[in-house]
Amino acid sequence: MARPKAFDQTEVLDRAMDLFWRQGYEATSIQNLVDHMGINRGSMYETFGDKHALFQRALNRYLDRVIAEKLEAALAASDPLQGLRTFFEDFAEQAERGEAWRGCFLVNAIVELSPRCERMRSCTREAMDRLEGFFRERLQAAAARGELSVRHEPVALARYLACFLQGLAVHVKSRPDPQAIRESLRVGLAILA
Repeated sequence: MARPKAFDQTEVLDRAMDLFWRQGYEATSIQNLVDHMGINRGSMYETFGDKHALFQRALNRYLDRVIAEKLEAALAASDPLQGLRTFFEDFAEQAERGEAWRGCFLVNAIVELSPRCERMRSCTREAMDRLEGFFRERLQAAAARGELSVRHEPVALARYLACFLQGLAVHVKSRPDPQAIRESLRVGLAILA
């Protein structure tokens, strides 16, 4: 009979997510993971599978927890365009808190693994498609309220915002200066005016 697990899987997965987010996939060894997660190798493999499977679950946890929280905050705004601005302004707030060097776990995964791993490329593409869909829905809501210029279609603007998000997420890792990030946001989001 198998022993019951003596650890909280969600808490341990959050620790793995944190480590992968900080170090990336390649720079994180199995030993780093078990040390940081506070479990032994056997428990890690039994519960989460191999390193790649654990990374995939950590990325999904990031999407379900961190990104979902940002999307909920954007949805809570009474003005769809202000909600989108709030979503992006979180990057400047990360820099002010000293957390910008981590960037966005999703974009980190796109840059590091998508070029050479079809499973990761598919997963990250699906996540970016969901984000782009969210942007499109918010832009369509703003257009319906007469708050969006007719010079740009919501579909094209949503694609632009998805590209801007990826560029901004990489930029904050190399230049985590809140003022520079706010300047980039001001220019990049001016298209929503």
